[in-house]
Amino acid sequence: MQPYKLIVVEHHDTRVLLGEHSFTNKAKVVNTSQLLVFAIYQNLDMAYTEAYLALGNMLTTYAVIGVDASPMEGFTNEKYDEY
Repeated sequence: MQPYKLIVVEHHDTRVLLGEHSFTNKAKVVNTSQLLVFAIYQNLDMAYTEAYLALGNMLTTYAVIGVDASPMEGFTNEKYDEY
């Protein structure tokens, strides 16, 4: 089993709540066409590494098929966990 899960945030109201905890990225979180969140549920260094590897593979795949994607950091993890 992977130490993370990928969450597709579909509801606009949830994006607004997450945007409040996204530092300078509020508009991107609220207005993006698709919001994907890698959620790590095992607090291990390996879990972070595995999530970054998966993110890198996803971004490479998107680039190959011509989909624009922008990874971001800069949010309050604990607040994202609440939603």
